[in-house]
Amino acid sequence: MNTLQRIEQRLVLKGYSLNTIKTYKACLNTFFNHHVNFEIESLSKQDILNYMEIIVKKGYSKSTQNQHINAIKYYYEKFLNRKREFYFVERPIKDKKTAYSFKQIRSSKSNKFNI
Repeated sequence: MNTLQRIEQRLVLKGYSLNTIKTYKACLNTFFNHHVNFEIESLSKQDILNYMEIIVKKGYSKSTQNQHINAIKYYYEKFLNRKREFYFVERPIKDKKTAYSFKQIRSSKSNKFNI
């Protein structure tokens, strides 16, 4: 049984949802493949932060970035029983989108000179 299969087994036994299991496996598979020439168990916190920087630069959404962090944290903290770590990933603040009501949208469509 390989590492991902053992992780899946433990996640199932702990009652994680099927979506979480699928997501963690996909994130960890990407993480493991990125570090194929390294011993995963001996990577430093800085190695993990460097990996997360790559994920951010590739344009992954904040949600996907968090999924990667959570999967990696699960692997090191729960699966390998390592001490808890905090991984801060700097992210740009998104522009807030203006919320419009249905009435505002309808009135703007009726005004053909609205810019």
